[in-house]
Amino acid sequence: MFWEDSAGPGLHETNVLCYKTGKEVEMNRLTALVTTTTAKAMLGMPASTLGWWINQRVIVPAMPARGTGTSTILTAQQVWSIGIAKSLRTSGVGMDVCRRVASYLESLTAAQIEKAFAEGRTCLLIIRIDDGADFLPRLMSPDAISDNPKMIEARKDAEANGLTMTWVGIDVRPMLNQILCRVAEDEVKRTAKKEPA
Repeated sequence: MFWEDSAGPGLHETNVLCYKTGKEVEMNRLTALVTTTTAKAMLGMPASTLGWWINQRVIVPAMPARGTGTSTILTAQQVWSIGIAKSLRTSGVGMDVCRRVASYLESLTAAQIEKAFAEGRTCLLIIRIDDGADFLPRLMSPDAISDNPKMIEARKDAEANGLTMTWVGIDVRPMLNQILCRVAEDEVKRTAKKEPA
Protein backbone atom coordinates (compact mmCIF):
# COMPACT_ATOMS: atom_id res chain seq x y z
CA MET A 1 0.00 0.00 0.00
CA PHE A 2 2.75 2.48 0.80
CA TRP A 3 4.52 3.78 -2.28
CA GLU A 4 7.83 2.17 -3.09
CA ASP A 5 8.65 3.26 -6.61
CA SER A 6 6.17 0.77 -8.07
CA ALA A 7 4.02 1.46 -11.08
CA GLY A 8 0.40 0.38 -10.89
CA PRO A 9 -1.96 -0.60 -13.66
CA GLY A 10 -2.41 1.93 -16.45
CA LEU A 11 -5.33 4.26 -16.89
CA HIS A 12 -7.21 4.56 -20.14
CA GLU A 13 -9.41 7.64 -20.43
CA THR A 14 -12.06 7.22 -17.71
CA ASN A 15 -11.17 3.67 -16.75
CA VAL A 16 -8.81 1.67 -14.58
CA LEU A 17 -7.65 -1.82 -15.44
CA CYS A 18 -9.06 -4.63 -13.34
CA TYR A 19 -6.22 -6.22 -11.40
CA LYS A 20 -7.66 -9.71 -12.04
CA THR A 21 -8.87 -9.63 -15.63
CA GLY A 22 -6.90 -6.76 -17.19
CA LYS A 23 -10.21 -5.41 -18.53
CA GLU A 24 -11.18 -1.79 -18.12
CA VAL A 25 -13.40 -0.81 -15.22
CA GLU A 26 -15.32 2.46 -15.47
CA MET A 27 -14.65 5.15 -12.90
CA ASN A 28 -18.38 5.89 -12.72
CA ARG A 29 -18.63 2.80 -10.49
CA LEU A 30 -17.45 4.99 -7.60
CA THR A 31 -21.11 5.59 -6.81
CA ALA A 32 -22.05 1.89 -6.98
CA LEU A 33 -23.82 0.77 -3.82
CA VAL A 34 -22.11 -1.87 -1.69
CA THR A 35 -23.45 -3.71 1.36
CA THR A 36 -21.32 -3.85 4.48
CA THR A 37 -21.01 -7.62 3.91
CA THR A 38 -19.41 -7.00 0.52
CA ALA A 39 -17.35 -4.07 1.86
CA LYS A 40 -15.81 -6.16 4.64
CA ALA A 41 -14.87 -8.81 2.07
CA MET A 42 -13.35 -6.16 -0.21
CA LEU A 43 -11.28 -4.71 2.62
CA GLY A 44 -10.46 -8.00 4.32
CA MET A 45 -11.69 -6.79 7.68
CA PRO A 46 -14.13 -8.22 10.21
CA ALA A 47 -17.66 -6.82 10.33
CA SER A 48 -16.94 -5.41 13.81
CA THR A 49 -13.98 -3.41 12.50
CA LEU A 50 -15.94 -2.00 9.55
CA GLY A 51 -18.79 -1.22 11.94
CA TRP A 52 -16.39 0.62 14.23
CA TRP A 53 -15.20 2.84 11.36
CA ILE A 54 -18.80 3.61 10.42
CA ASN A 55 -19.81 4.22 14.07
CA GLN A 56 -16.84 6.59 14.45
CA ARG A 57 -18.51 8.63 11.68
CA VAL A 58 -15.40 8.50 9.51
CA ILE A 59 -17.90 8.47 6.65
CA VAL A 60 -21.67 8.86 6.60
CA PRO A 61 -23.13 5.79 4.86
CA ALA A 62 -25.06 6.28 1.64
CA MET A 63 -27.93 4.41 3.31
CA PRO A 64 -27.77 3.64 7.04
CA ALA A 65 -29.24 0.34 8.27
CA ARG A 66 -32.91 0.72 9.16
CA GLY A 67 -33.46 -1.75 11.96
CA THR A 68 -32.68 -5.38 12.57
CA GLY A 69 -31.96 -7.47 9.51
CA THR A 70 -31.03 -4.59 7.23
CA SER A 71 -27.56 -3.69 5.98
CA THR A 72 -25.77 -0.41 5.93
CA ILE A 73 -25.09 0.57 2.33
CA LEU A 74 -21.91 2.37 1.28
CA THR A 75 -20.69 3.64 -2.06
CA ALA A 76 -17.58 2.08 -3.58
CA GLN A 77 -15.84 5.41 -2.96
CA GLN A 78 -16.73 5.25 0.74
CA VAL A 79 -15.33 1.71 0.95
CA TRP A 80 -12.10 3.03 -0.61
CA SER A 81 -11.97 5.96 1.82
CA ILE A 82 -12.37 3.66 4.84
CA GLY A 83 -9.80 1.21 3.46
CA ILE A 84 -7.14 3.88 3.03
CA ALA A 85 -7.90 5.43 6.43
CA LYS A 86 -7.71 2.01 8.11
CA SER A 87 -4.35 1.30 6.43
CA LEU A 88 -3.01 4.58 7.79
CA ARG A 89 -4.41 3.93 11.26
CA THR A 90 -2.83 0.46 11.31
CA SER A 91 0.54 2.06 10.53
CA GLY A 92 0.24 4.43 13.48
CA VAL A 93 -1.30 7.56 11.95
CA GLY A 94 -3.64 9.39 14.35
CA MET A 95 -7.41 9.12 14.04
CA ASP A 96 -7.82 12.83 13.27
CA VAL A 97 -5.60 12.52 10.19
CA CYS A 98 -7.36 9.29 9.16
CA ARG A 99 -10.74 11.05 9.32
CA ARG A 100 -9.47 13.93 7.19
CA VAL A 101 -7.94 11.53 4.64
CA ALA A 102 -11.23 9.62 4.37
CA SER A 103 -13.18 12.87 4.05
CA TYR A 104 -10.82 14.14 1.36
CA LEU A 105 -10.98 10.93 -0.69
CA GLU A 106 -14.76 10.81 -0.38
CA SER A 107 -15.01 14.44 -1.57
CA LEU A 108 -13.24 13.80 -4.87
CA THR A 109 -15.35 13.49 -7.99
CA ALA A 110 -14.79 10.73 -10.54
CA ALA A 111 -13.46 13.37 -12.95
CA GLN A 112 -10.95 14.65 -10.37
CA ILE A 113 -9.71 11.13 -9.61
CA GLU A 114 -9.51 10.27 -13.30
CA LYS A 115 -7.52 13.43 -14.07
CA ALA A 116 -5.13 12.90 -11.15
CA PHE A 117 -4.50 9.26 -12.05
CA ALA A 118 -4.00 10.10 -15.73
CA GLU A 119 -1.36 12.64 -14.66
CA GLY A 120 0.36 10.06 -12.44
CA ARG A 121 -0.85 11.67 -9.22
CA THR A 122 -1.84 8.58 -7.23
CA CYS A 123 -0.26 9.20 -3.81
CA LEU A 124 -1.23 11.00 -0.64
CA LEU A 125 1.63 12.62 1.24
CA ILE A 126 1.73 11.76 4.94
CA ILE A 127 4.13 13.90 6.98
CA ARG A 128 5.29 12.93 10.45
CA ILE A 129 7.02 15.34 12.80
CA ASP A 130 8.07 13.51 15.95
CA ASP A 131 4.91 11.67 17.08
CA GLY A 132 2.41 13.75 15.11
CA ALA A 133 1.26 13.19 11.54
CA ASP A 134 -0.52 15.23 8.90
CA PHE A 135 -1.29 14.98 5.22
CA LEU A 136 -1.63 17.30 2.26
CA PRO A 137 -5.19 17.19 0.88
CA ARG A 138 -4.23 16.50 -2.72
CA LEU A 139 -3.02 13.63 -4.83
CA MET A 140 0.64 13.83 -5.85
CA SER A 141 2.97 11.85 -8.08
CA PRO A 142 5.54 9.59 -6.41
CA ASP A 143 8.33 11.77 -7.87
CA ALA A 144 6.80 14.93 -6.40
CA ILE A 145 7.00 13.28 -3.00
CA SER A 146 10.44 11.68 -3.15
CA ASP A 147 12.28 14.47 -4.99
CA ASN A 148 10.58 17.45 -3.38
CA PRO A 149 13.16 20.12 -2.47
CA LYS A 150 10.65 21.89 -0.20
CA MET A 151 10.24 18.70 1.84
CA ILE A 152 13.99 18.22 2.08
CA GLU A 153 14.38 21.83 3.24
CA ALA A 154 11.55 21.41 5.77
CA ARG A 155 13.26 18.32 7.16
CA LYS A 156 16.50 20.30 7.62
CA ASP A 157 14.56 23.06 9.41
CA ALA A 158 12.87 20.51 11.68
CA GLU A 159 16.20 18.88 12.52
CA ALA A 160 17.71 22.30 13.30
CA ASN A 161 14.93 22.70 15.87
CA GLY A 162 15.51 19.25 17.39
CA LEU A 163 12.55 17.60 15.65
CA THR A 164 12.43 14.51 13.49
CA MET A 165 10.50 14.83 10.26
CA THR A 166 9.72 12.00 7.87
CA TRP A 167 7.26 11.59 5.04
CA VAL A 168 5.81 8.79 3.02
CA GLY A 169 3.54 8.55 0.02
CA ILE A 170 0.64 6.15 0.10
CA ASP A 171 -0.46 5.03 -3.34
CA VAL A 172 -4.27 5.01 -3.24
CA ARG A 173 -4.82 3.69 -6.77
CA PRO A 174 -4.27 -0.06 -6.16
CA MET A 175 -7.00 -0.26 -3.52
CA LEU A 176 -9.44 1.73 -5.67
CA ASN A 177 -8.59 -0.52 -8.59
CA GLN A 178 -9.42 -3.64 -6.54
CA ILE A 179 -12.68 -2.20 -5.23
CA LEU A 180 -13.92 -1.07 -8.65
CA CYS A 181 -12.95 -4.43 -10.14
CA ARG A 182 -14.93 -6.24 -7.43
CA VAL A 183 -17.94 -3.98 -8.03
CA ALA A 184 -17.78 -4.75 -11.75
CA GLU A 185 -17.48 -8.50 -11.07
CA ASP A 186 -20.48 -8.39 -8.73
CA GLU A 187 -22.53 -6.54 -11.34
CA VAL A 188 -21.72 -9.22 -13.94
CA LYS A 189 -22.74 -11.97 -11.48
CA ARG A 190 -26.05 -10.22 -10.68
CA THR A 191 -26.81 -9.75 -14.38
CA ALA A 192 -26.01 -13.41 -15.11
CA LYS A 193 -28.41 -14.55 -12.37
CA LYS A 194 -31.24 -12.45 -13.83
CA GLU A 195 -30.84 -13.77 -17.36
CA PRO A 196 -32.84 -16.91 -18.22
CA ALA A 197 -30.80 -20.03 -18.97
